Amino acid sequence: MAKKISKNIHIEVVYASKGNNSNQFRIFFKNQLAGYIDFEEYFDAYWYFENYISEEKFLKLFPNSNFINMQLLFIKSDFRRKGLGNILMDNFVKYINKSFPYTPIYLNASPFDNDIEPSISFENLVKFYKRFQFVEIIRQQFNCQMIKVA
Repeated sequence: MAKKISKNIHIEVVYASKGNNSNQFRIFFKNQLAGYIDFEEYFDAYWYFENYISEEKFLKLFPNSNFINMQLLFIKSDFRRKGLGNILMDNFVKYINKSFPYTPIYLNASPFDNDIEPSISFENLVKFYKRFQFVEIIRQQFNCQMIKVA
């Protein structure tokens, strides 16, 4: 699936293939890959949280025991500060709501990129996700587990 957002921006979804469980939601700027979100659908997934929350709380957050695990949002350094992260996230949430109705999105917000260098402050990262209606479920020193209820 490819979708043109503007003259210079388009997005596409690449689905998991053999040997790779993650799907990828990509954003392109002037036909160059600018960033992506890796995500995966988890089923009967209490095991993912059993060390952090009770099963009762899990079922309140994830009533059908399934969720989309947003594993990584990454914007290449050359494309940062151009609003592409906002465009990518907005279109990702819309895509998930349409393709996986009634399925919450889970993420673990941590402000580190592939070089283990902060690319955004922890507090600004949490604020970024809150703009897309994510709420905190578990906050630790430098990461915050968040959910967007469908």
